[in-house]
Amino acid sequence: MRAARTSPWMLMLSLCAPHQPFHVPPASLHSRSVTSQSSPQLLFEAMVESVDTEIGRLLGSIPASVRANTNIILVGDNGTDGALAIPPYEPTRMKGSMYEPGIRVPLIVNGPAVQQPGRYSSALVAAVDLFSTVLDLCGLAPTQINASPAGPIDGVSMRPLLANTAPSIRSYVYIDMIYGIYGGGYAVVDTTHALLRILYNGQQRQELYRLDTDPLEQTNLRGSTLNCADPVAYQRLSSILASIHSGGWSETVGTTCSTGSVTGG
Repeated sequence: MRAARTSPWMLMLSLCAPHQPFHVPPASLHSRSVTSQSSPQLLFEAMVESVDTEIGRLLGSIPASVRANTNIILVGDNGTDGALAIPPYEPTRMKGSMYEPGIRVPLIVNGPAVQQPGRYSSALVAAVDLFSTVLDLCGLAPTQINASPAGPIDGVSMRPLLANTAPSIRSYVYIDMIYGIYGGGYAVVDTTHALLRILYNGQQRQELYRLDTDPLEQTNLRGSTLNCADPVAYQRLSSILASIHSGGWSETVGTTCSTGSVTGG
């Protein structure tokens, strides 16, 4: 059947592991010395290795001629479980939160679409970009993708990043969490800052972080002294959120180098 197929096709494989409940995988899939009483961290490592083994077995089963013409995308579906948090990371800022450890996931792409393989890209991408990327790799142009019966989609094809022909495809990433373990809400992140608007136990709060110098988001700039770039970033991110959420938000953020407090509406 593979030999008879001439048009592009896609296979999606969704693996449950590694995920709670943490358990001991089959011994043939990992090399760790673990029991059911081992720590979540050790069980997690064994589960990750078992996934690696199974993915390797899958790829090894593909004929070389087919493999050479196959693009593979590996992506995590959410941040790391809080039970696996290791300092300086905090359990409440992992999976189920809108902080970096909760929204940033592994993404690996391999195949003929990737030029200069082995590169690491710091470009911003979002999970919704996978839809446009797969369709693009299958030969559909962006105009065709957005002309679908469902209407325009939010994704942007990552193909320029894979081809190494552009340094970025989007200037920000938007996150929307209707319900999270540690509060829902929404956020927007760009290359330097993150603006979070969190709703938890009926209370709302707003947090602003300078990611380029504070990647662990330890210093909430709300209510603190800002440098001259922070109010500009706040207004930029606030404008993006205002274009998405018409309800508005009013809260004092902090003081700046020369113009006093910055308030969002």
